[in-house]
Amino acid sequence: MMTLTKLLKACGAVAALAVSSAAMAASPDLAMVYPRGAQRGQEVEMKLSGRRLADAQDVFIYQPGITVTDLKAGVDNVVTCKFKVADDAPFGEYQLRVRTASGISELRTFWVGVYPIVPETAEVGATARTSNPKSPTPPEKLPSTFANPQKIKNNITIAGVLELEQADFYSIEGKKGDRLNVETEAMRLGQILDTNVTIYNSERFEIVGNDDNALTRQDAFVSCTLPEDGTYIIQIRESSYLGSGNSYYRMHVGNFPRPRAVYPAGGKAGEEVKVKLIGDAAGVFEQTIKVPNTPGQDYPLHAEQNGLLAPSPNPFRVSSFGNVLEGDSANDDVATATKYDGDLPIALNGVIEKKGDVDYFRFKAKKGQQLDINAFGRRLRTPLDPIIALHNDKGSRIAENDDSGGPDSYLRFSVPADGEYVISVKDHLKNGGPEFVYRIEITEAQPSLTLSIPNMGVNFTQDRQWVVIPRGGRFGTTIRALRKEFGSDLQLIANNLPQGVKMHAEPLQQGMDMFAVIFEADKDAPISGKLVELTAKPTDDKVQVAGKFEQKVELAQSGNNAPYYISTATKLAVAVAEEVPYTVEVIQPKVPMVQNGLMDVKVKVTRKGDFKGPITVRQIWDPPGVGSGQVTIKPEENEGVLTINAQGGARVGKWQTGLLASADITGATWLASNPYTLDVANPYLAATVDRASVVQGSKVTVTVKLEQKTPFEGKAKIQLLGLPNEATTVEKEITKDDKEVAFEVQTTDKTPAATHKGLLCRVTVVQNGEPIQHNLGNGGILRVDPLKKPTPPAGGKPVAAVK
Repeated sequence: MMTLTKLLKACGAVAALAVSSAAMAASPDLAMVYPRGAQRGQEVEMKLSGRRLADAQDVFIYQPGITVTDLKAGVDNVVTCKFKVADDAPFGEYQLRVRTASGISELRTFWVGVYPIVPETAEVGATARTSNPKSPTPPEKLPSTFANPQKIKNNITIAGVLELEQADFYSIEGKKGDRLNVETEAMRLGQILDTNVTIYNSERFEIVGNDDNALTRQDAFVSCTLPEDGTYIIQIRESSYLGSGNSYYRMHVGNFPRPRAVYPAGGKAGEEVKVKLIGDAAGVFEQTIKVPNTPGQDYPLHAEQNGLLAPSPNPFRVSSFGNVLEGDSANDDVATATKYDGDLPIALNGVIEKKGDVDYFRFKAKKGQQLDINAFGRRLRTPLDPIIALHNDKGSRIAENDDSGGPDSYLRFSVPADGEYVISVKDHLKNGGPEFVYRIEITEAQPSLTLSIPNMGVNFTQDRQWVVIPRGGRFGTTIRALRKEFGSDLQLIANNLPQGVKMHAEPLQQGMDMFAVIFEADKDAPISGKLVELTAKPTDDKVQVAGKFEQKVELAQSGNNAPYYISTATKLAVAVAEEVPYTVEVIQPKVPMVQNGLMDVKVKVTRKGDFKGPITVRQIWDPPGVGSGQVTIKPEENEGVLTINAQGGARVGKWQTGLLASADITGATWLASNPYTLDVANPYLAATVDRASVVQGSKVTVTVKLEQKTPFEGKAKIQLLGLPNEATTVEKEITKDDKEVAFEVQTTDKTPAATHKGLLCRVTVVQNGEPIQHNLGNGGILRVDPLKKPTPPAGGKPVAAVK
């Protein structure tokens, strides 16, 4: 088993891999959860390792079923505690974070399993230590081999580690005809570990092997019936013999059931459904399940046979409507299509049973219906990569789709007329088999709303995916709202915020999908935290839709490639942290920023105590068409300017946003400013730069025509910008009554001879003592012709220079 010292050595590499440059300074950092799982009903001693964990106070666990006790923090950045797993705790993944007095960690996971845990007997690093005569590794602690495997029994979960170029071996006794199933959890633990599993007989003849599969993806599993009495050897390795001291796996071994697919793969909420479990080596078997009462979710269906449960579930859809199953007779063309005469919605269920198979269903629809046709295959973890096609009642194709829903298919169909329609489904590669189960849900389009925090980092989906508010301060974030089938304004709602915390959020306008949200904590707010239900509701009472929060965390990822494993959290982690030694204030602008304009936003910081470090400030959220960078306020400074700009199509309106400051105080801290309103307005005037030409060394008048749109008081300054090198002019002044302005441009013989197309004007209107900067007339042209050289006289003698 892994000792605490060895655990600390192992977790260093995990921290380096798991944390991006932006998050490396984040406080705190949770790199390792050990052990990776436990059996239901057990209490386990936990070690949560990382950095900046000395002030740990709590462990957030998103799912009910685990109680945290005896939490002790601070020793070598390891938090120790106990997890008491309830007797009725749901099986599967539990998401967790560590909360310290200064912040919230990344999300990590812990797994609750069906079967008792058996640790791998080999110690991490044992092979490397065998060469040290002063502290040789005992033989029983050395890695297992085919000749000397670790002996195990049926229906257990092995907790092991795969080091570099290592394979682990386990032996189990079996009788002819016995079922033997082996399933691994490795990539699903949130790490890059691609397992490969093989079962051998005692003569090292391979019985069955697997690397990847549709059900458990990169986590291998195998299923077989034993051909004879005897000893069988299970080998597990990384598929390319990679690994490290922190490459953990959980391997379930036993004669439990392990179906690859369930049919039908869904049912109506509240009903009992008899399903077939397909793909287990012992054959197909049936099970009757009570479908949960709440539709719209996937139910984790654990296959059960002979009093034994599968170690992980098969996905099962829960809907508000019933099923249609393909019949025993063929339905492989339009004429023999399985027919459904009822009303929509409905779920069509079947199996692409052989190569080249195509299934057809016939249904009725009414003119004007907006139908969503969703095919489920890979989302049910079956091997099917579905292609669906929609036909009229005669069989003529209306539409087809392959991958609009990811590996699965989706069609939106506006029904043109009452009548019958036909849907067909097949595999993309024309494969088939008893496990190629599908489910096609045909529903009328319904409104939906999903909330999330956009990714703040590159190749790391956990940067600032929490809300940590310093006492007496603020924290700001961006919330994205994905609306479907409705267009009302939205009001954000945060239920059950920590004591002393309030939220500032203006309604999100119709047509907008992101906005700034600022959380504020009282000076005396308790240092505490909660998992908060973040929702939103339409301001239009006629629109009935409930918003839900989803944070998709890529726990196993490889560079820019698609993630191998994603865990989705449905609550927002919010905490009040210790006060930070600075504050940041934005000075509310007294003027608007116009389209194609600039604005300098003034920032003030107040430092407390002896803190003199730099403070970096950026905008929490930029309204549509607005861009901003960041500004660093140096240690000797207490104010700065953040320049923001608006594109020509920037959305006009008054937008609430704020500034987010960060500073390194034994790790990064984040603090938001007061909210402020950014007023984006139409330009006060328009300008056109007339085309002009000049010979090098000469002067030319460039005329700018003005169109006044919003009257302004006094005089405005106008500059002609974009001139080539060695071309100069002077600033002018205009009033609201001017129709044009002339700039005298002086060139030299070094002014580049070319057509220069980047001329524009900057107009600065002063209002309420503050500038309103316009960039106008972009694209003006100045052609500079080369200076003509003197023509020599006849006979070739040079002409005397004219003085």
